[in-house]
Amino acid sequence: MKIQPFEIRPASLSDLTALSQVESRSFSTPWSDASISSFINGGSFRTCYVASTFESQSEVVGYVAIQYIFDEAEISNIVVCPEMRGNGIGRALLDKAISFSSKQGIDKIFLEVRESNVVARSLYESIGFESVGRRTGYYSIPEEDAILYSLAVKGKKNSGII
Repeated sequence: MKIQPFEIRPASLSDLTALSQVESRSFSTPWSDASISSFINGGSFRTCYVASTFESQSEVVGYVAIQYIFDEAEISNIVVCPEMRGNGIGRALLDKAISFSSKQGIDKIFLEVRESNVVARSLYESIGFESVGRRTGYYSIPEEDAILYSLAVKGKKNSGII
């Protein structure tokens, strides 16, 4: 697919259908609408950002869901439409999550990723995430271990995309 300019913005309930479609096209066990909306309407401890094209803000091409408490955050989900991968959208979403976390006074961000997802793991490591553990059998369909990553946020600068 032709690279299109995109923007990162806060998610709204009007994005729910598009986010569900991105989920179902990307994962063997996609999140439910209720799970996604819990991050859109997350109140004080959850938030969600979407990547949408400049041509049509309703054309959602990815999103990141973050939950946080005290000085720790978790990137609970990050996804980019399969045909839009490799265009910097995942990195921009991660940068937004890091920037948001820094503003919240977060010290560490955690995330899990399928052991076989070499592309995502390379992206996380290029930003500074470090492998800190393994969760055996964490994923299903197919069953697979998760690699747990963490990133120290204080003093961390984003890569300048946002």
